[in-house]
Formats: sequence, structure tokens, C-alpha cells
Amino acid sequence: MNAECQAGATAPGVQTILVVDDSPMVLQFFGVVLRSAGYHVVEAESAHMAMAYLNDGHRVDLLLTDYQMPDTNGVELANWFRKKHPGTPVLLVSGLPVLAQEDSRYDPSVPCRPKSSNPRELTETVASMFPANAR
Repeated sequence: MNAECQAGATAPGVQTILVVDDSPMVLQFFGVVLRSAGYHVVEAESAHMAMAYLNDGHRVDLLLTDYQMPDTNGVELANWFRKKHPGTPVLLVSGLPVLAQEDSRYDPSVPCRPKSSNPRELTETVASMFPANAR
């Protein structure tokens, strides 16, 4: 978990995004892109780290999680998160989104997008997860 993100207050009206990915390079890329777009970003290197963060009472406005992770996959994390935080958006990303969508636990109401290294695509996808007047 990125300690820098845990500390410090979030400005009113700024959405907090919990980004979960087991690849430090992907976490860093998503973090840099989303922070530059004005979001507050919390990074977790595993589903277990994300769950611990949320179980400590932290709130987020969006869960953005990778599908393929070694401990708990993104579908399992998304299902757990949606039970605890109904109505909070979840975005599942994967290098192979077909694998996620073929997972028997996958809920088709959770958007599943391919990972993108294009900053504009990432910020547009994330922005689409929030109501137009929320930013």
C-alpha cells in the first residue's frame, strides 16, 4: 500500500480511486495518470492489501482492479467490494478481459476493460464511471 496516499486529506469534491494491481509498474502508471487528472489515488499491490485498507474504514469512490493477481483475483475482489459498498463503481481491467468475463463468478454489470497504456483512454474510462456533475 502506498503510504503517501494513505496520509493527507482529500480535497472536497475529489474522487478517491483505489487502484489494485500486482505489477508495481502498472500501479505507478495508473497512479501518475489518475493523479494528473485530479483524482486522489490509493494504490494496493494485492487484493488482500485493498481489503485491509477498506476494512480499516477507508472509503473510496471507485475500485479499479486488475483481474489476474496471485492471491485473490479481481472478480473475487469486485464481488466482495460490491457487497460491502453497494452502489460504488467498480472497474475491472485485464490484459486479457475475455478471461475475466469467462470467470463463472464474473458479474456482467461490472465493466471489464482491457488494460491501456494510453493515458487519455484510462482517464476517459475512469471519468465515465462517475456522474457528469461529480467532477
